[in-house]
Amino acid sequence: TCSTFHLQDEDGFTALLFAAGNGHARAVRLLLAAGASKDARTDGGASAAALAAKQGHAACVEALAFDANTGSVE
Repeated sequence: TCSTFHLQDEDGFTALLFAAGNGHARAVRLLLAAGASKDARTDGGASAAALAAKQGHAACVEALAFDANTGSVE
């Protein structure tokens, strides 16, 4: 994995958090496949799934719920 996936901006957003909160499902899938952490949180405590759900980005929520290791939804 690349350590840059874990970099955060001044509000605690990682690339995955930004992608999920803005509805970029393909980017979410690519970032997860490359090793981005689903456990990242903003400074306010929001997860990628919470950000995506709050904005109505169902495809991002689904991508975050999918476990690539088992091929099933968590």
